[in-house]
Amino acid sequence: MGDFQDTFKLQKFDLDQIAKVSGIDTLSASLDQFGVMSRQTLDSLTKAVPNLGDFPIEQVLPVKDLITQSVGSFDATKTLNQLLAQSPQLGDISLANLDLSQYNVADIPNLEITQLGAFKDWQAVKIQDIPGLAKVPFNNFPDSPQTIGQTVGTVDVVFGAAEQKRDRSISGSTKVGFGVPCDKGCGHIELSGGTVLGRQWDSGKYQEVKGGQGVLGAVNGGKEPTGRHPFGEAFKVVIWDVSETQGTASMAMFFRICSRG
Repeated sequence: MGDFQDTFKLQKFDLDQIAKVSGIDTLSASLDQFGVMSRQTLDSLTKAVPNLGDFPIEQVLPVKDLITQSVGSFDATKTLNQLLAQSPQLGDISLANLDLSQYNVADIPNLEITQLGAFKDWQAVKIQDIPGLAKVPFNNFPDSPQTIGQTVGTVDVVFGAAEQKRDRSISGSTKVGFGVPCDKGCGHIELSGGTVLGRQWDSGKYQEVKGGQGVLGAVNGGKEPTGRHPFGEAFKVVIWDVSETQGTASMAMFFRICSRG
């Protein structure tokens, strides 16, 4: 998820919000299906989940079982905050030591209203490992992609990679603009409608243009697939496979990602 923290801001979601949008019952999801959980310690979980430390441990079954497994008998009527204040070393116990498949999200109070970004190491968790998140439409993302401009075109004809010397392009990059001509390997879709009548959107599978940003400008020789940004800078839309015989073309999305560590 960390790949999209600056674009879609998925870390602002909580499981309750995801459930309302996706229709998935996230409360009944097992804790091993909630990818952030195995990365938590008692300390990080207490800091992340609102007011969790104020609950008597006997009311938080996974926490009670984890502590029992680690230290044996203890006073489970104490709150988690009280126990960690008394024995701070217990805060380092990892939830990965517990069989998380035996517990549900509902077993931890307020877990469903905790923002994903509050959890330790949330950036390393895959979208597919957050219950229901893969079912959330783009337009329901906290920072949803918005269309840029008012021009609309439809696909008229699809041409294969045997095409050459095409100079009516509407594709390119933010570095060199969006009218980069193609010399050879010019598979593309030809558009109809309004100001884009007869213009071509070249396939980024065959044509690369100068691109990248910052240190990413040095990756792949400073090249990126030709395409457009109809939804802003969040990602680039690229025509990919083109079949002239079948009259079909596929699209791909390319994201600008740079991370350290």
